[in-house]
Amino acid sequence: IKGPLDVGNYTVSAFYRESTYYTEIFNYTSFQVVNELVKKLTVNETVYLGDNVDFVVIVNNTNNFTLHNVTITEIFNTAELQYVNHTNSRLWIINSTYYINKTVDGKKVNYTCIVFKYQGDLAGNSSANFTITFNTLTTGTLVNTVNLTTNETGNKTMSASNKTKV
Repeated sequence: IKGPLDVGNYTVSAFYRESTYYTEIFNYTSFQVVNELVKKLTVNETVYLGDNVDFVVIVNNTNNFTLHNVTITEIFNTAELQYVNHTNSRLWIINSTYYINKTVDGKKVNYTCIVFKYQGDLAGNSSANFTITFNTLTTGTLVNTVNLTTNETGNKTMSASNKTKV
């Protein structure tokens, strides 16, 4: 197969017949290729220092199979944004919060990571969303990112980011 695979379920099989030198071997593996699933939209692209800014996170399952264990991780610079609240809290609960440090342009930057867990499974050809609100703590162009994982995406994390000018 050359080039990227289309969305769908695949099984790869390998078979080697027994010979005088080798025992018969049969091996197969199955996997899924999924569409990009997450988008993040800025509701108010320009705000003033101290104002709240809203982002809509959309998980759009355009696949023909159900997604299980849908998790969104919101990652933001702790010195730039402060979490206020989110909508659809009955369907999207905060599962955990943790902190990471990265060096950016030679400076240590602290990030907050809030993990939102979707309550239930997300059927094929359906979507789920929530709006997250932050308070702005500094001026400039602020960037934050969401990462999506599901059982079906395996080790692949899908990301979406956006910018807000303060």
